[in-house]
Amino acid sequence: MSLLRPKAFGHGILAGNKVTGAILWGPPGTGKSLLARGVARQASFNMILASTAELWQKCHGEDEKVIKALFSMARKIHPTIVFIDEADAMLGTRKAGERRHIRAMLNQFLVEWDGLTSGKDSPFILLATNRPFDLDPAGETLGPDVTIEKLVKLTSRYSGSELKNMCVTAGQSVLGSRRRILRTESFFSPFQIGNG
Repeated sequence: MSLLRPKAFGHGILAGNKVTGAILWGPPGTGKSLLARGVARQASFNMILASTAELWQKCHGEDEKVIKALFSMARKIHPTIVFIDEADAMLGTRKAGERRHIRAMLNQFLVEWDGLTSGKDSPFILLATNRPFDLDPAGETLGPDVTIEKLVKLTSRYSGSELKNMCVTAGQSVLGSRRRILRTESFFSPFQIGNG
């Protein structure tokens, strides 16, 4: 909807909740690339196809420059969809001992993508993968004491807005910690637990 009706997402509550990307996933040969082209055509957007091979560079620091250039170009030819096929190859889960330049490339991509909500000329990022669970979550990890079932029981009377604010507050509560693990108490202040 944010692609087809950009004016509606330019003000009010929708302005702060614009969807800046999506993931297409399924087995190889199911038409993810064709669907991406169809979305761009239907929305009358330009489309940039970026492959992992093109973004990976041999020299350290060059990856980040290429990613900056990709986002800069996408903003110049706005409205744009940036389509990355086999996204798990570039945006896979970060691992301990991983080469520093691979981490730097992933971080640069996430920084560029994260800054998208500020500008009206921001591209829409469309990822395709057949291994969605290999993608980097780029955020917090749920602790062993947190289950969806438990959260549902504790929030049965919460509105959608309250649930969203609860999740944002939980994320903020672990900002200072190195591993950013969310525990049940991350989601609830003592006052909220009594009223949940």
